[in-house]
Amino acid sequence: MTTNNYNNHNNKEVITEPNTVGQIYRKVSPLERTYLYHDRGSEQPMILNAVLEGHGEFHLQQWQAALNKVAIAYPGIRLKKSGRLGFSNWRISGSHIPVTLIENSLWDGMSPENAVFLRNPLSPYEGPNFEVVLVKSDKLRVIFRLHHAVGDTGAMRHIIDDVFRVLKGGEAIGSNSVLCDFDILSRIPRSRLPKSTNTDIAPTGLPQGSSMNSLWHRI
Repeated sequence: MTTNNYNNHNNKEVITEPNTVGQIYRKVSPLERTYLYHDRGSEQPMILNAVLEGHGEFHLQQWQAALNKVAIAYPGIRLKKSGRLGFSNWRISGSHIPVTLIENSLWDGMSPENAVFLRNPLSPYEGPNFEVVLVKSDKLRVIFRLHHAVGDTGAMRHIIDDVFRVLKGGEAIGSNSVLCDFDILSRIPRSRLPKSTNTDIAPTGLPQGSSMNSLWHRI
């Protein structure tokens, strides 16, 4: 979990100068390194997919313009890994966020079937680490895809809010805080977690063998 995309404007860690390509943003945290390691050796990419469903029309140029504005407001989603081991750091890359339009898709949003775009890799080393896929099917679906090494689901919600804010003619709030997961945890009072029992299972159900494929649960 990284939180560099959160709104932490009152913290001293916030960068106040414009972010330039190649600039060191912050170090890679130990937890982020575990995500990077898993991403290299597993069939399941460490990528968060947030899917929104609705009706209407897609205007690709408007979406691309909005994402490029949001990318400037969130340098944390346009990072590239540099260095090795304890010297690893995240550096700022270009501001272009890819937006892809898929016409006449057969994906029904109910399973991974006909949705190969959900498994496309994102590269922490070459970029991009964030992308948007617009899918025309029985409904319109917008898929926001973020590499877990540079952001978490909390960050994703802030980004999505800003994308729609810009699409409606507003300005992105953004965040350029360089806080990472360990910085946040060190500020939270610790409490003892209750012990789990053998009857506790994930809301998506028990795992099936050693498969790393996704399990789906619609709410």
